[in-house]
Amino acid sequence: MRNFLENDEICLFYAQKGHFYCDVLKPLFLNFVKQIPHSENITTLDFLNKDEKNFFILSGSLDRKIVCSNFNGNQEFKINSSVQMHRSSVETICVLQENRNYLVLSGGGRSELFCWELIFEEQNLLPQFYLLFSTELKNENNIDDIRVLCVRWIFDRRRFAVVLCSDATIRILKLNYLTKSIVESSRFQLCSMAMFSSINLAGLIEESSQLLFSTTTSGYLYIFKLLLSNGATKIELIHEPYFVEKCGLSAISSEISPFNNHQHFILIGSESGSISILTFDSLLGNVENNIFVNLHASTITALKIWTSSIQDSTLLIASVALDCRLCIGNYIPNKNEFIPQIQICLSISDPAALIVLPNRTKKELNEEEADEKGFSCIVSGSGIECINI
Repeated sequence: MRNFLENDEICLFYAQKGHFYCDVLKPLFLNFVKQIPHSENITTLDFLNKDEKNFFILSGSLDRKIVCSNFNGNQEFKINSSVQMHRSSVETICVLQENRNYLVLSGGGRSELFCWELIFEEQNLLPQFYLLFSTELKNENNIDDIRVLCVRWIFDRRRFAVVLCSDATIRILKLNYLTKSIVESSRFQLCSMAMFSSINLAGLIEESSQLLFSTTTSGYLYIFKLLLSNGATKIELIHEPYFVEKCGLSAISSEISPFNNHQHFILIGSESGSISILTFDSLLGNVENNIFVNLHASTITALKIWTSSIQDSTLLIASVALDCRLCIGNYIPNKNEFIPQIQICLSISDPAALIVLPNRTKKELNEEEADEKGFSCIVSGSGIECINI
């Protein structure tokens, strides 16, 4: 028997083993987006915040399209514009905001990498894609195609990016907007049969250096430092490969400690469905494995770790996996404790990407208001689903 109380809470009465129980449940708002922006599985997501009420979500798919959609404060999802220039699937998208300029990098199959500008006309929230230039990232023999698995802007500048490729290389690229060219400046390549599976950028250490964390299909964590000097860039391995788990690692996210700017919490997901939380001290150069939790029943495809807006001493964790579940939990560094909070069965299949959007504006500084607003998880796969937490 169910009874809806105030605040839409559900009162559930049930009998079990000779006892009578009553539980109060707080339902979550699940919004399956009916206006699906793609005809095939959506493989990658990113977003930009144009103003306090409008998020713009960029998505890439196996259908070779890139779509920009508007997601407003009323939880309304509207497709704005799309472009189809890739000859193969789109695997990765990354947005950079410079003042009022929005630059987008997209990569995928057939070695392709595109650089776009997202143009907003004055007083118009209908952005348009404008192609600046593109290139093909061939491998060493310059014959076979590779896949661009992930691309990220680095040093918070429009001239530099890092890419993860399917030939077990991580490459730093330099973009020239005058000659409309993309040139590889340095690379790191694995010397084994394994390949890199995911990368994550930490915040800038200095104006000209940045940390990069990467996982491999053989179960190792690699830690790099990206350096910029006199216009030249290079990638340095600053810690020996750290063994995490005896299976392939599939996803990674990181967050700087709220107590120590030199301490980084690294969240890693694996093909076994487990998560590991590690600590890297950039000052001492040591890595510690803090937490290992069996969270999912199959491969984790995307995850996120970030500092709670309510309690600085707590880190929030969200993860999705091929078991079609979204898991939310808290990590308390002082106690080295992980507390699972919510597990949600998704309405979509093959979840591949996850982004987390705050449901609050900058003006909402009151802790109680911020707690009520929470955050939204946008998950993509066979469709797009929004879950308000």
